[in-house]
Amino acid sequence: MPQKPQVSVIKPNGNSCESSPRVNSLHPGSTLTFGQILHSPGGSVELSIDKDGNLAVYRTIDRVQLWTSGTEGKFTPGIHAILFSNGNFVLRAESGHVWWHSGTRNLKDPWLTVQDTGFMVIHDGCDPVPKWTTETHNGIKTHMNKPV
Repeated sequence: MPQKPQVSVIKPNGNSCESSPRVNSLHPGSTLTFGQILHSPGGSVELSIDKDGNLAVYRTIDRVQLWTSGTEGKFTPGIHAILFSNGNFVLRAESGHVWWHSGTRNLKDPWLTVQDTGFMVIHDGCDPVPKWTTETHNGIKTHMNKPV
């Protein structure tokens, strides 16, 4: 049974970032399914799977699309996005067919969050430097898939 997105405060292991809780985030093995929404901490931005199969980040107040996986027309029953333990965030069909992925690999403690600034970000543990980001800014899509 797929896990629902975690919205509780989860403190990472280690002392260096104990004061930086992981709020409204996905962790390895967590899935986002059609109909579920992952909100940013302030609720101004959300990540969801659209009815056409697109994984998308929206500004909540006016539903302006800030980023998309570019997978329009790929909707199939059971479509979901999952964060794997290596850090790869994958949109796939129930059959396992991959429609889109972040391309991130070799992370030790990955977690994904949607920020109030409009970014979807994959972090590794307490490292403040994102390992992957959608790189949206002021509601403008700047990159569709940008490993950093």
